Amino acid sequence: MKTDRGTALVIIDMHNDFTDGSPACRHTEESVSRAVRFIDKATAGQHGDEAEILDTFPILFVGGSMAHEAEMPDPLKPYVSEELSFNTENGKLSVADAANTAGQSLSEVLELLDINDVYICCIDSGQYANQAIGDLKKVGFNGIILTDACIATGF
Repeated sequence: MKTDRGTALVIIDMHNDFTDGSPACRHTEESVSRAVRFIDKATAGQHGDEAEILDTFPILFVGGSMAHEAEMPDPLKPYVSEELSFNTENGKLSVADAANTAGQSLSEVLELLDINDVYICCIDSGQYANQAIGDLKKVGFNGIILTDACIATGF
């Protein structure tokens, strides 16, 4: 697992609707736990100001509605920031085109952060993760699916 400068994690649709709401997916708690373990490994020994996103391992959230802290499972809440939360609603079906509250697309922010390799983690490892990989590849990023954190594939 390479998590040096130039890498980031994008968490897609890992919010409370899929963990304990309707439609709830099977194995989501395990999926969330594995995502948190990956984050902990990626940020171990991290130096820099946690308030400054350029000094830390970027963890970005993408969701059908803005991926706010209140909508996230408790274990993921400490990692959510408004600047790095993106919305795929309003016709933005591509993960790369999802926008944050400042109107920046995910791909623009990844480019600003000088990211090349993007780890993908989401509830549905089939359709959504593969679509995200394709979306990001089209705009010049290497996508890597975290299969350990993408285990829930059915409702």
